[in-house]
Amino acid sequence: MSCWNWFDPNHMKRGSGEPSIIAGITDWVQQHYSVDPQRIYVAGFSAGAAMAAVMGVTYPDRYAAIGIGSGIQYGGSSLDPTQAGQAAYKAMGTYSRPMPTLIFHGGQDQTVPVSNADKLVKQWQTTDDLSDDGSINGSVPAGPVKTLGQQSTGGQSYTITRYEDGHGQELVQYWLVPDMGHAWSGGCSCTAYSDPAGPDETVAMYSFFSSHSMPPGSSPAVATPLPGSVMPLPTDLLGGR
Repeated sequence: MSCWNWFDPNHMKRGSGEPSIIAGITDWVQQHYSVDPQRIYVAGFSAGAAMAAVMGVTYPDRYAAIGIGSGIQYGGSSLDPTQAGQAAYKAMGTYSRPMPTLIFHGGQDQTVPVSNADKLVKQWQTTDDLSDDGSINGSVPAGPVKTLGQQSTGGQSYTITRYEDGHGQELVQYWLVPDMGHAWSGGCSCTAYSDPAGPDETVAMYSFFSSHSMPPGSSPAVATPLPGSVMPLPTDLLGGR
Protein backbone atom coordinates (compact mmCIF):
# COMPACT_ATOMS: atom_id res chain seq x y z
CA MET A 1 0.00 0.00 0.00
CA SER A 2 1.44 3.36 -1.01
CA CYS A 3 1.21 6.68 0.82
CA TRP A 4 1.38 10.36 -0.04
CA ASN A 5 4.90 11.80 -0.08
CA TRP A 6 4.00 14.99 1.78
CA PHE A 7 7.45 15.00 3.47
CA ASP A 8 9.50 14.88 0.25
CA PRO A 9 10.65 18.29 -1.07
CA ASN A 10 9.98 17.03 -4.61
CA HIS A 11 6.30 16.69 -3.65
CA MET A 12 5.93 20.02 -1.85
CA LYS A 13 6.12 22.43 -4.80
CA ARG A 14 3.66 23.75 -7.34
CA GLY A 15 3.98 22.04 -10.71
CA SER A 16 5.93 19.14 -9.26
CA GLY A 17 5.26 15.59 -8.09
CA GLU A 18 2.05 14.67 -6.33
CA PRO A 19 0.70 18.22 -5.92
CA SER A 20 0.78 18.51 -9.71
CA ILE A 21 -1.01 15.17 -10.05
CA ILE A 22 -3.77 16.18 -7.63
CA ALA A 23 -4.18 19.56 -9.33
CA GLY A 24 -4.36 17.70 -12.64
CA ILE A 25 -7.14 15.45 -11.33
CA THR A 26 -8.96 18.57 -10.16
CA ASP A 27 -8.63 20.07 -13.64
CA TRP A 28 -9.91 16.84 -15.22
CA VAL A 29 -13.02 16.88 -13.03
CA GLN A 30 -13.62 20.54 -13.93
CA GLN A 31 -13.32 19.70 -17.63
CA HIS A 32 -15.84 16.87 -17.49
CA TYR A 33 -18.37 17.98 -14.88
CA SER A 34 -20.24 21.13 -13.92
CA VAL A 35 -18.08 22.54 -11.13
CA ASP A 36 -18.22 25.94 -9.44
CA PRO A 37 -14.56 27.11 -9.52
CA GLN A 38 -15.26 29.32 -6.49
CA ARG A 39 -16.07 26.22 -4.41
CA ILE A 40 -13.39 23.57 -4.81
CA TYR A 41 -11.93 22.09 -1.62
CA VAL A 42 -9.35 19.54 -0.54
CA ALA A 43 -9.34 17.46 2.64
CA GLY A 44 -7.67 14.35 3.97
CA PHE A 45 -6.83 12.14 6.92
CA SER A 46 -3.38 11.35 8.33
CA ALA A 47 -0.90 11.38 5.40
CA GLY A 48 -3.78 12.57 3.23
CA ALA A 49 -4.29 15.44 5.66
CA ALA A 50 -0.62 16.37 5.44
CA MET A 51 -1.00 16.37 1.65
CA ALA A 52 -4.14 18.52 1.93
CA ALA A 53 -1.98 21.07 3.78
CA VAL A 54 0.57 20.87 0.95
CA MET A 55 -2.20 21.47 -1.61
CA GLY A 56 -3.42 24.53 0.29
CA VAL A 57 0.11 25.90 0.05
CA THR A 58 0.92 24.96 -3.53
CA TYR A 59 -2.45 25.65 -5.19
CA PRO A 60 -4.28 28.33 -3.16
CA ASP A 61 -5.77 29.58 -6.43
CA ARG A 62 -7.60 26.28 -6.95
CA TYR A 63 -8.85 25.37 -3.48
CA ALA A 64 -11.08 27.72 -1.51
CA ALA A 65 -10.43 26.04 1.84
CA ILE A 66 -8.77 22.91 3.24
CA GLY A 67 -9.60 20.26 5.84
CA ILE A 68 -6.86 18.53 7.85
CA GLY A 69 -7.85 15.45 9.85
CA SER A 70 -5.10 14.16 12.17
CA GLY A 71 -2.45 15.72 9.97
CA ILE A 72 0.87 17.55 10.02
CA GLN A 73 1.98 21.08 9.17
CA TYR A 74 3.66 22.00 5.90
CA GLY A 75 7.31 20.94 6.07
CA GLY A 76 6.86 18.33 8.80
CA SER A 77 6.46 18.19 12.56
CA SER A 78 10.13 18.85 13.35
CA LEU A 79 9.94 22.45 12.12
CA ASP A 80 9.14 25.34 14.38
CA PRO A 81 5.59 26.32 13.33
CA THR A 82 6.59 29.92 12.66
CA GLN A 83 9.35 28.70 10.33
CA ALA A 84 6.88 26.29 8.72
CA GLY A 85 4.46 29.16 8.21
CA GLN A 86 7.15 31.25 6.56
CA ALA A 87 8.14 28.34 4.31
CA ALA A 88 4.51 27.83 3.33
CA TYR A 89 4.12 31.51 2.46
CA LYS A 90 7.28 31.39 0.32
CA ALA A 91 5.99 28.28 -1.48
CA MET A 92 2.68 30.02 -2.23
CA GLY A 93 4.56 32.62 -4.24
CA THR A 94 2.43 35.10 -6.16
CA TYR A 95 -0.69 33.03 -5.41
CA SER A 96 -0.47 33.65 -1.66
CA ARG A 97 -3.63 34.47 0.28
CA PRO A 98 -5.10 33.63 3.70
CA MET A 99 -6.34 30.03 3.54
CA PRO A 100 -9.44 29.00 5.56
CA THR A 101 -8.49 25.81 7.39
CA LEU A 102 -10.34 23.27 9.51
CA ILE A 103 -8.17 21.11 11.78
CA PHE A 104 -9.51 17.94 13.46
CA HIS A 105 -7.51 15.85 15.93
CA GLY A 106 -7.76 13.24 18.68
CA GLY A 107 -6.13 13.96 22.02
CA GLN A 108 -5.01 10.32 22.42
CA ASP A 109 -3.48 10.03 18.95
CA GLN A 110 -0.31 7.94 19.26
CA THR A 111 0.43 7.96 15.52
CA VAL A 112 0.29 11.72 14.95
CA PRO A 113 0.49 13.29 18.43
CA VAL A 114 -1.95 16.07 19.18
CA SER A 115 0.90 18.59 19.45
CA ASN A 116 0.85 18.56 15.65
CA ALA A 117 -2.61 20.16 15.66
CA ASP A 118 -1.31 23.04 17.78
CA LYS A 119 1.56 23.47 15.34
CA LEU A 120 -0.89 23.47 12.44
CA VAL A 121 -2.85 26.32 14.01
CA LYS A 122 0.32 28.37 14.48
CA GLN A 123 1.69 27.50 11.04
CA TRP A 124 -1.45 28.62 9.24
CA GLN A 125 -1.80 31.76 11.35
CA THR A 126 1.76 32.69 10.39
CA THR A 127 1.15 31.93 6.72
CA ASP A 128 -2.11 33.89 6.76
CA ASP A 129 -0.51 36.82 8.59
CA LEU A 130 2.15 37.02 5.90
CA SER A 131 -0.31 36.48 3.06
CA ASP A 132 -2.57 39.41 3.90
CA ASP A 133 0.11 42.13 3.79
CA GLY A 134 3.55 40.52 3.43
CA SER A 135 4.57 40.96 7.08
CA ILE A 136 4.34 39.11 10.38
CA ASN A 137 2.70 41.95 12.26
CA GLY A 138 -0.28 40.50 14.08
CA SER A 139 -2.72 41.47 11.33
CA VAL A 140 -4.15 37.97 11.86
CA PRO A 141 -4.82 37.71 15.62
CA ALA A 142 -3.08 34.79 17.33
CA GLY A 143 -5.69 34.31 20.04
CA PRO A 144 -8.96 32.46 19.53
CA VAL A 145 -12.24 34.36 19.53
CA LYS A 146 -14.25 31.50 21.02
CA THR A 147 -13.93 27.96 22.36
CA LEU A 148 -17.03 25.83 22.72
CA GLY A 149 -17.25 22.60 24.72
CA GLN A 150 -19.77 20.09 23.41
CA GLN A 151 -20.64 16.39 23.45
CA SER A 152 -21.34 14.13 20.50
CA THR A 153 -24.38 11.88 20.23
CA GLY A 154 -21.96 9.00 20.84
CA GLY A 155 -20.92 10.46 24.20
CA GLN A 156 -17.54 11.94 23.26
CA SER A 157 -16.73 15.37 24.65
CA TYR A 158 -14.96 17.77 22.31
CA THR A 159 -14.05 21.42 21.86
CA ILE A 160 -14.26 23.73 18.86
CA THR A 161 -11.85 26.67 18.88
CA ARG A 162 -12.40 29.42 16.32
CA TYR A 163 -9.88 31.95 15.04
CA GLU A 164 -10.59 34.99 12.87
CA ASP A 165 -8.68 37.21 10.48
CA GLY A 166 -8.11 40.90 11.09
CA HIS A 167 -11.54 41.73 9.67
CA GLY A 168 -13.53 39.52 12.02
CA GLN A 169 -14.05 36.74 9.47
CA GLU A 170 -13.58 33.11 10.51
CA LEU A 171 -10.27 31.73 9.26
CA VAL A 172 -9.41 28.60 11.30
CA GLN A 173 -11.47 26.04 13.19
CA TYR A 174 -9.75 23.56 15.49
CA TRP A 175 -11.78 20.55 16.66
CA LEU A 176 -10.19 18.58 19.51
CA VAL A 177 -11.65 15.25 20.66
CA PRO A 178 -9.63 14.57 23.86
CA ASP A 179 -10.39 10.84 24.18
CA MET A 180 -10.02 9.92 20.50
CA GLY A 181 -6.99 8.20 18.99
CA HIS A 182 -5.79 8.26 15.38
CA ALA A 183 -9.17 8.13 13.68
CA TRP A 184 -11.70 9.84 11.46
CA SER A 185 -14.24 11.14 13.95
CA GLY A 186 -17.82 9.98 13.50
CA GLY A 187 -16.85 7.46 10.87
CA CYS A 188 -18.16 3.95 10.32
CA SER A 189 -17.30 1.20 12.81
CA CYS A 190 -16.86 -1.08 9.78
CA THR A 191 -13.43 0.30 8.97
CA ALA A 192 -10.07 0.93 10.63
CA TYR A 193 -8.98 4.37 11.79
CA SER A 194 -12.54 5.43 12.51
CA ASP A 195 -14.27 6.45 15.75
CA PRO A 196 -18.06 6.39 15.36
CA ALA A 197 -18.55 7.82 18.87
CA GLY A 198 -16.92 11.13 17.99
CA PRO A 199 -18.51 14.23 16.43
CA ASP A 200 -19.15 13.91 12.71
CA GLU A 201 -15.96 15.12 11.04
CA THR A 202 -17.45 14.85 7.57
CA VAL A 203 -20.37 17.12 8.47
CA ALA A 204 -18.02 19.56 10.21
CA MET A 205 -15.85 19.87 7.13
CA TYR A 206 -18.82 20.17 4.79
CA SER A 207 -20.29 22.93 6.96
CA PHE A 208 -16.97 24.77 7.12
CA PHE A 209 -16.46 24.52 3.37
CA SER A 210 -20.00 25.73 2.73
CA SER A 211 -19.11 28.93 4.59
CA HIS A 212 -15.89 29.56 2.63
CA SER A 213 -15.84 30.20 -1.08
CA MET A 214 -12.98 31.91 -2.89
CA PRO A 215 -12.61 35.48 -1.64
CA PRO A 216 -14.33 38.26 -3.61
CA GLY A 217 -12.22 39.58 -6.45
CA SER A 218 -10.11 36.43 -6.72
CA SER A 219 -9.60 34.65 -10.03
CA PRO A 220 -9.57 30.91 -9.32
CA ALA A 221 -7.96 28.64 -11.87
CA VAL A 222 -10.60 27.43 -14.30
CA ALA A 223 -10.13 24.38 -16.49
CA THR A 224 -11.58 24.66 -19.98
CA PRO A 225 -14.42 22.14 -20.45
CA LEU A 226 -13.81 19.51 -23.09
CA PRO A 227 -16.41 18.74 -25.76
CA GLY A 228 -18.29 15.46 -25.70
CA SER A 229 -20.08 13.40 -23.10
CA VAL A 230 -19.28 13.23 -19.40
CA MET A 231 -16.89 10.39 -18.65
CA PRO A 232 -16.01 8.65 -15.37
CA LEU A 233 -12.72 9.55 -13.73
CA PRO A 234 -10.06 7.12 -14.97
CA THR A 235 -9.00 4.73 -12.20
CA ASP A 236 -5.35 4.98 -13.21
CA LEU A 237 -5.37 8.65 -12.15
CA LEU A 238 -6.21 7.67 -8.60
CA GLY A 239 -3.06 5.64 -8.11
CA GLY A 240 -4.55 3.67 -5.22
CA ARG A 241 -4.31 6.64 -2.88
